[in-house]
Amino acid sequence: MKSIIKSYVCMVVLVLIIASNAIAGKTVVNPAKIAGISDPQVSEDTRLLLFFELPSEVMNPKEIVDFALLKCKAEVSGSFAGQIEIFPVTTQWADRSDISWNDPWEVSGGDYSSEYMTSNFLLKSSVGEKGISIDVTEIVRDWQSGNMSNRGVILKLSGDDLSDSQARCQVDESDIELEIYYSSIMKDRE
Repeated sequence: MKSIIKSYVCMVVLVLIIASNAIAGKTVVNPAKIAGISDPQVSEDTRLLLFFELPSEVMNPKEIVDFALLKCKAEVSGSFAGQIEIFPVTTQWADRSDISWNDPWEVSGGDYSSEYMTSNFLLKSSVGEKGISIDVTEIVRDWQSGNMSNRGVILKLSGDDLSDSQARCQVDESDIELEIYYSSIMKDRE
């Protein structure tokens, strides 16, 4: 029993030593570009594209992205509820001015990776506009590491919501931000 307690105390001391050498930071990034696209044949199917230029302190490979949240205000109408999904975009669009449902995409409605499971957000229409936070940590980590090019994200209603109703989602474009928490070990900082 004494050896278990001794091991536990040693682990706690080690964690405290490591934590004392860590520097934590937080940065808030507003979108550098926002674009909305709508399906010309199903007007309820609208999507919002967001591109964020990540600051140098986050892009530093010696930093660790601990957590990242996409925050905005949104509401759903035309249905009891709607689920907002978010995915990383896979086609460059932020440098273009002629973005539409069909252009510059290989697939109409935007090219995105559905491999990333972000935390989706369910909105009830009776609530009205509501502040939401969606975990995008894995996406931001992959942008930082270079495993995926930063081409922004796409927000959309789930396909089930669109097929079952006249659901519509509105996002307040004036109140969107990406909140990133990061840390590093002091001895590794330049």
